[in-house]
Amino acid sequence: MKILIYTSVFYPSTGGMETVAEVLANEFSLLGHDVSVVTKTKLGSGKKKNNWAFPVYYDISFKKYWTLLHDADVILHNCISLKQVFPDWFYYRKVFVIHHTWYNKNVNGKLVLSSYLKRWVSRCVHNCFISKAIQDDLNIPGKVLSNPYDSELFKVNNNVHRTKELVFLGRLVSDKGGAILLEALLQLKPEFTPKLTIIGDGPEKLSLENYASKYLPGQVEFLGKLQGEKLALVLNEHQLMVVPSLWEEPFGVVALEGIGCGCLIIGSEGGGLKEAIGDCGWTFPNGNIDALAELLQKVLKKPQQWSQLQESMPLHLYKHQPSQIASDYLNYFKEHVKTT
Repeated sequence: MKILIYTSVFYPSTGGMETVAEVLANEFSLLGHDVSVVTKTKLGSGKKKNNWAFPVYYDISFKKYWTLLHDADVILHNCISLKQVFPDWFYYRKVFVIHHTWYNKNVNGKLVLSSYLKRWVSRCVHNCFISKAIQDDLNIPGKVLSNPYDSELFKVNNNVHRTKELVFLGRLVSDKGGAILLEALLQLKPEFTPKLTIIGDGPEKLSLENYASKYLPGQVEFLGKLQGEKLALVLNEHQLMVVPSLWEEPFGVVALEGIGCGCLIIGSEGGGLKEAIGDCGWTFPNGNIDALAELLQKVLKKPQQWSQLQESMPLHLYKHQPSQIASDYLNYFKEHVKTT
């Protein structure tokens, strides 16, 4: 099967969408399919391309893209792009779209024009939803095909001692909830003073550092942005990952990465994040500092009750193994297109 993946973001950009595109492309290739990736991301000077088993087109001409479209058995869009609709429309019967996020409404709760158009266009193609929450929100035909994670990287390292308590991994922006996590920790003092490691960078970093220095001295460590084996190693040192997002996450691959490294998850319950957490952690209402503080206290007070949740990890992770998710996608493709 010839599979063309269009993704607006890809390496060297990092994030959930980039990870999904790379993992799926790699798994499709390993299963013997002819895969090509087209992206709008700029490679940039000094950046090296990874040694993928599939070609990645960064600076592609319209003529070349049209040829790839014509030759493909399946055209997989990693999120819908109205700018990219025109050439693909001629092949709409073999177009599949992964819906990674919500299509926003305005302050009055009504769809903005671009969101309306995305929903309308999506009714003409085959749809893949990364969570049941996204499927329910869009309310269009399709299938839930959950996100994979990099299981080769994010796994338990038995040579690492799990001596640290809390870890936060994510961009340091207001939506990710780093500030409410620090406020919740302040509420726990002086009875509980768990150590927190913050991994990530962003515009909120300085304000978070200042808050921690003033109110939680010696309790919070900022490691900046980590990737690859170094990131997995640090996650393996921790018992609990906190994902306190203010907004409703469409899914939350970061939770799978934490679980893969042996962390139980404390996360926001809105959106699709609770699907990523499964039975491997606890949830609280988005943005509720008091509820987060209460949950942290409850969980930290009784670690002997963690074992039942830890037993759920292998089965939950199996459902999100790259090979399993890739097979689910391929079966969905075969249900709807005739391949050469």
